[in-house]
Amino acid sequence: MYPEIMDSVADKYFQLGFDKLNDDEKIIYCVWWLEAEVNNGGSHQYFFNSAGDYTAETLLALEKIGANQTKKWLEQAVLIAFKHQHPPKDRKERQAILIKLNDNDLKLLDDLDEDFYENGENITGLMNKYFSHK
Repeated sequence: MYPEIMDSVADKYFQLGFDKLNDDEKIIYCVWWLEAEVNNGGSHQYFFNSAGDYTAETLLALEKIGANQTKKWLEQAVLIAFKHQHPPKDRKERQAILIKLNDNDLKLLDDLDEDFYENGENITGLMNKYFSHK
């Protein structure tokens, strides 16, 4: 169910923008892109790319679907990368911060990403469960 509807959500996003998505579509969009970016290049890539524009919305989406472990993981990544601040919505501002991360912070993010890969939740299962009750 969940992966199959991402194409229609993405089409609507690219045609109309994030604000025109309904609440369920926003959850699908945010969670899909979190998984896609992190699985492709880690949390650094997620924050660096446009998916990171919606970090706050992604945290809410994870909470709604019951992905508490993943939400906690993302909160930890935010703490490491943005030092107790919310990531800027503006991509260039986020990128400027990320470019300045020191080696220790990058290592911490890498370690966190490894934990995501090895011990992550079944997000697809949680999404399907959430939407089956709607």
